[in-house]
Amino acid sequence: MLRSLPLASLGLLCTTAAFAQVAPVTQVGDTLVFENLGYSLIMPLPDWDGDAPIPLDLLQTYDDASDNEALIEFLPEGQDFESWSELYWARLAVAPDLKPDDMRGFTIAGFSKICKGEETSYFTPDDDDGARISPLVFVCGEHGEGFGLDGLGEIMMTAYRKTGDGLAIVTVEWRGPAFAVADTAAWPIDKAALTGRARALDAAISLEVSEN
Repeated sequence: MLRSLPLASLGLLCTTAAFAQVAPVTQVGDTLVFENLGYSLIMPLPDWDGDAPIPLDLLQTYDDASDNEALIEFLPEGQDFESWSELYWARLAVAPDLKPDDMRGFTIAGFSKICKGEETSYFTPDDDDGARISPLVFVCGEHGEGFGLDGLGEIMMTAYRKTGDGLAIVTVEWRGPAFAVADTAAWPIDKAALTGRARALDAAISLEVSEN
């Protein structure tokens, strides 16, 4: 799965066989609370179309957890986890030696591996501010060969948090027909809109030590 590439490259990702099913997510108002590994990750409800957030009971959900990682994924109803067009996911990791900007670099490296080099672009909407780093927008106009994604492109935006030894990554992805990265007018989502939505995602997430 694409979302496993960054942590896998760090040697932190456990295999699927090592995971056990959990039920760590609840909806509180317009937010989701993902609790695992001694942390609570608060993040907004998914809103892929920019029209209205989708409540938890109208989402398909998949989750896994191990001793040092936990994953939660969401899809709109009617989509499949192996052939989706919209995906929302978050990962928690106990990673005392990792900084958020390290993880952002590994995100870029991981997604670059599956995208044609000439059809790859990324940007950060803002400058980093101390320990709080800017979210990332990664644009893949066309996937490379060998990943079962021929003819498809993808846009993702991701935000990062670090609290104590806990590291959180929250990512929104859109996948559809391939497009020309060099022509921003051809992007399926306007660059200005992406910038605003990445900032909004970043502002809406927090990572806290769990009280449970």
